[in-house]
Amino acid sequence: MISHFRCLLGSTAQASLSAGSLLLCLGMLYAEATPVLESARQIPVAADVDIVIAGGSTAAVSAAVEAKRSGANVYLVAARPYVGEDLCATQRLWLEEGEVPRSDLAKRIYGSGRATTPLRVKSEMDRALLQAEIPYLTGCYATEMLVDETGDAAGIVMVNRSGRQAIRAKVVIDATRHAVIARQGAATFRKFVPGKRPVRFIVVGGKKPTGGLRGRMLNVTFNSHLVHECTISVSLPDGSYASLARAEQAVRTKTFAKGMVDMSETLLFMPSSTLVGRTRQEAPWPGAAACDLASFTPKRVDRLYVLSAQADIEQSAAEKMLRPLEFMALGQRIGRAAAEEAKKLDKLGRWSLPVPTVGWARPEPRCAKTSKVSGPRTWVRSVSRRGSCQSWAPMMLWSSEGERLALRPVLRRRDRAPGRSSSNTWTSWAVSGQPA
Repeated sequence: MISHFRCLLGSTAQASLSAGSLLLCLGMLYAEATPVLESARQIPVAADVDIVIAGGSTAAVSAAVEAKRSGANVYLVAARPYVGEDLCATQRLWLEEGEVPRSDLAKRIYGSGRATTPLRVKSEMDRALLQAEIPYLTGCYATEMLVDETGDAAGIVMVNRSGRQAIRAKVVIDATRHAVIARQGAATFRKFVPGKRPVRFIVVGGKKPTGGLRGRMLNVTFNSHLVHECTISVSLPDGSYASLARAEQAVRTKTFAKGMVDMSETLLFMPSSTLVGRTRQEAPWPGAAACDLASFTPKRVDRLYVLSAQADIEQSAAEKMLRPLEFMALGQRIGRAAAEEAKKLDKLGRWSLPVPTVGWARPEPRCAKTSKVSGPRTWVRSVSRRGSCQSWAPMMLWSSEGERLALRPVLRRRDRAPGRSSSNTWTSWAVSGQPA
């Protein structure tokens, strides 16, 4: 597939083809493909635990270790092939003046210095989980949230090379970068605000990037190389992965400098489409020990924590929260809170995949009936009339996040329209609960 794209793009474009632009090309190629409707099937259960954590940040590992220390059974799932992504993927490997490691994990990561290395971060994260005897998987994507009969969090569904499996849990901690698990349920998120947004990007080695970029040279070095923290304004018309891929490619192009040896894997920016929590944490950031944990829990879903910049926190406060030592301390506190909450719960009852909250049905083609739907037990009815619209594909539903959802036919009947001699064929469709 990659060689095929190189042939299509030509030699000039090959040099600038990155993983983000390749992903964008693939998305454009298959954007118009007809969706495949997934039939009902059973998902094997990989584990029953007290707490499942989706995400591999240092805060996620700190939460896992602290929850286990508090007596909870914990399982951690990380999408990248390593844990510690918030430091390694962003290259934010240094401590600012006045930041002093206090937890055992932070001391092992930084030692007596002010900067660490990706290899040291990854190895210490692994060691912390192994010493605590916490099972964890890397290269494993948490894709959906399980809910109980009341709609509260009850586990996750994950995807890896072995297929799909479920992990049932009393409490779920969503430590993914974009809060992908929390967005699957009934949690409410703010509307994305399009426009220019400042992002930060680290360049290691080489000359200071130019071209109107704001930035600073850090007073630390990575393997004897100078480190530049660049701040760039990028345009994000929406919150889609395609827009993020375009922005990342633009940033890489602007920050490239002769002699550079490394750079960030991902952009660092404060999202606008954050969780609507039980409370909102305004600036200034009060510290991990004093912040209100209700800012990390959604209003309408119990037993769920959002441990990332997607929590209900004002942006300048979120920047302080994401500093390495603060983020790890916050993870510890949420881990303790989740363990205490799990102790109060009995064994989970019935659980299933939720149906995402959806917006307006978009008819395909013109004669489909439009229905406004929401909630887990909504039925969508479409009509196929005689004449030019006699045969057509079922209408498509779009979630509030812009994902097209799959529908499956559950009832088909004929009825006679009032005052008409001909009859119409009605089909009821149920939302499958997954993007098509």
